[in-house]
Amino acid sequence: MAKKNGDFGFIDTEGNWKIAPQFSKLKRFSEGLAPAKKGGGWGYIDASGKWIIEPQFEDAECFNAEGLAPVRKMMWGYIDRTGKNVIACKFEISPEFGNVSSKDKNFKNGLARVKYTNKWGFLKKDGTVLSAKWYDNAELFSK
Repeated sequence: MAKKNGDFGFIDTEGNWKIAPQFSKLKRFSEGLAPAKKGGGWGYIDASGKWIIEPQFEDAECFNAEGLAPVRKMMWGYIDRTGKNVIACKFEISPEFGNVSSKDKNFKNGLARVKYTNKWGFLKKDGTVLSAKWYDNAELFSK
């Protein structure tokens, strides 16, 4: 990724533009797509720079190996690689996910720590909440 005249694009290992600088913000490729911002919204581009998922999100993160990506429309939810909303945008992402790499905003060990109506829980990849329980605060036990 490189920036020229205020816009981002992608270069190859010889410094040649593979995707011309045209985006106001850009994140790394993951699972064949990269989050890109142009105008007022985030969407996803392929390796040719073509929009695969049109800009429509307030924020967007990289896809995980299972093909899900966190996206924000007022709140956070998850989409698949076609742009289909798989888990509704109604959650807050855990604070420890806030200022770290995008892969850490995604699921860890099959769960994502989320907040909903001032309660904490662990979201499973199918959109259900672990044990269907919400807590005042919650952290997983690990050795």
